[in-house]
Parts: sequence; structure tokens; C-alpha cells
Amino acid sequence: MLKDLARTAELKNVRFVGPKWGVDLDNLLKNCRFVIVPSLWHENFPYVILQAFAAGKPVLGSERGGIPELVLHGKHGWIYGSSNPRELAYCIQEAFGTSNSIIQEMGERAKRFVTNEFNDEVFYQRIERIYRDVLR
Repeated sequence: MLKDLARTAELKNVRFVGPKWGVDLDNLLKNCRFVIVPSLWHENFPYVILQAFAAGKPVLGSERGGIPELVLHGKHGWIYGSSNPRELAYCIQEAFGTSNSIIQEMGERAKRFVTNEFNDEVFYQRIERIYRDVLR
């Protein structure tokens, strides 16, 4: 349905790439300006956001589940109302209208965030603290 709509509207800047992994995913992330996570579901911890952040890309994410906890509006990307296509369109226009230096800055902040908060040492310290609290 969306492919047909894009074809009918003669959109030249829209590609439907389907699931990607490994080198294919790395290449897409390397060459994009930002990543859109348009979830309608209440996802707890969408891994695609961590992948985008690790690649230094800001994210446009819907206001569902754990997405707003990861994507800090204006810092790591943009958050929009999940049932509001006009708001998503506005965020896309805003992201395309944002200077390259600010997009790069957001991506760098996102990369630092994922590097500092989601690594083995941090996970180990958090789980150890939880076990200590439980054992008390």
C-alpha cells in the first residue's frame, strides 16, 4: 500500500529497503541523515535506536513505549505523537531543515549516550547494585 502510494505520488526520495543486517545495515546508517522509528506499538527497548545512535545518527521517534526514554527531544533527535502523521511530517521537515552541524552534534551526543549507558561495565554495575539491594 505505501509502495503504491509512493509510486503514484512519484516520490523519488523514498526507498523501501526492508530488514537489513550487518554490512547492509552499516551502509544504510552511514549514508543517512537520521533514522525514523515510527512505532505504533508500545516497544520497551527498540534496538534500532541503539543501532542508529551507535552510528552517530539522531532519531525521529514516536511517543510510544520506551522510545521517549531513549530519544531525548532536541538532544538525540525528535519525538512526535505516534498517531499524528502531520506531526511526523513536521519533524521530518524540521530534521531536513536543520543544519548539518547540528545534525552531526545530535548524532555525536546520541553516540556518547549509547556508549556511556549501554556497555558491559555499566550493565554489570547496575545488576550488582540490584542484587545487593535485594540481599539487604
